[in-house]
Amino acid sequence: GRAWPRRRPWANPASGGPAAPAKVSEEDKKRAAEAAAERARIEEANAKAAELNTKLPEILKAGNDAFTAKKYDEAITHYDQGLALDPTQAVFHRNKGIVLRARGVEKFNAAVKAKDQPGKDAAKEDFKNSAEHMEKALAAQRDACGAPNHRPSRFGATSSQPPTTSSPRAPCEPLRPWRSVC
Repeated sequence: GRAWPRRRPWANPASGGPAAPAKVSEEDKKRAAEAAAERARIEEANAKAAELNTKLPEILKAGNDAFTAKKYDEAITHYDQGLALDPTQAVFHRNKGIVLRARGVEKFNAAVKAKDQPGKDAAKEDFKNSAEHMEKALAAQRDACGAPNHRPSRFGATSSQPPTTSSPRAPCEPLRPWRSVC
């Protein structure tokens, strides 16, 4: 084959000497620094998401197992751990609401049999907390789907938007116990 002359990328082909160094403007330096900072932020968010993707399913399973075994206080502790790691996860609010309701039913039934008013009051507190967590679960689900965070009126339209025949947004995906940032 034919041998091609090799060029050095740093050499100026006209003179055969080294090329002049390229000048980097302050604006280019600023953009490069912003890009590096954005890359670092995304890498940090992805690392956190990867950590959550391993921890949250384990915590959710532990809470569900405790609930199945009727260890309500233990289940609530696990769901609280999940909420501490990511308070936007609707599944932890929903499950905690379910556990609080079940615990409240047990407390209430035991208090009725024993004619214990403080026991009834404790059960009512569990019912109230259950309803609050179910509301938080609905709000988190609406946020995850991009839906308005208020209730529709009785005529089918939200209080801030007129009724539409088609939804401009895609349908919401089902709840998942974890998610990735990017």
